[in-house]
Amino acid sequence: MMSQRIAPQMASMKGDNVMDIDLEPKPKPTITVGEDLSDASVGELAERIEALRGEIARCEEAMTSKDAARLAADAVFGAPKS
Repeated sequence: MMSQRIAPQMASMKGDNVMDIDLEPKPKPTITVGEDLSDASVGELAERIEALRGEIARCEEAMTSKDAARLAADAVFGAPKS
């Protein structure tokens, strides 16, 4: 009896298929530098570290790309005078 009442409500949440709810990706948690870590599990902390390492690598790649662009501009226009 209970499933007959819940299924139509869930189906009305999104489309006609109850399974649509399960297919939606879960949002990634937002990492805030300096936030309280006392309630985080060891697994959550490991995930946080990996996410931060990925962000560090992304920043380093952006810096490398910007340095290459600056060097190319310096080669064409000359280095800026201090």
